[in-house]
Amino acid sequence: MKIKKIERLDIKEDTGCITVKNNHNFLTGAGVFVKNSAEGRGSTIDTVGGNAAGFTELEDLFYFQKKLYRSLKYPLSRVNAAQEKRDADIIFGGSSVGEITRDEIKWAKFLERQQVKFTEDLENLFLLHLEMKGLKKEYELRKGSLKIYMNAPSHYKEDMEQRFRQARYDVYSSMADREEFSRYYLLKKYMNWSDEEIKTNQDGMKKDKELGLRKDEGGEEI
Repeated sequence: MKIKKIERLDIKEDTGCITVKNNHNFLTGAGVFVKNSAEGRGSTIDTVGGNAAGFTELEDLFYFQKKLYRSLKYPLSRVNAAQEKRDADIIFGGSSVGEITRDEIKWAKFLERQQVKFTEDLENLFLLHLEMKGLKKEYELRKGSLKIYMNAPSHYKEDMEQRFRQARYDVYSSMADREEFSRYYLLKKYMNWSDEEIKTNQDGMKKDKELGLRKDEGGEEI
């Protein structure tokens, strides 16, 4: 259907039923085509029943929002748990201060993979630029000659390593004063120290005594 002509009236009048001769539809001021209301075939407007407060609980929106977060591997721990209608997150590290959620670790690993891809593409692009400038051959550069580092998206690796180191130290401390165990053996087994590290530690202890940083058994500085 095409609009051939639009006429504006000088007056405004409320109309409950309108008949447009030789036409089936008419255009409202809101830009909506409405079926001709002649012969009792007019459009009806019904109100939505129920509790209006239900519109504040957008379950469908939350559903698609959660799907979007999951597709992006975004940590759901950063989304309000009550809003997402989900249980609390499973946590690494118990109730201590540096606890890490599982989805935070997954998110960090995902970002690390993207960083690797980005640095590879950046390296290839940079080498191509040097080749066009004639510098790649001049300096004998090739793939692997350059190393691009990016900041870690999370320090969860350092945090977990610190926890493991603390656990090993606790085991060592509980057994080091017992006569049936060799400290050398415990350092090798539980602290994962090499012979060089053990010797370096002994040299450091001697240096501490020379500088007065270590006290003897009587509590006096040597």
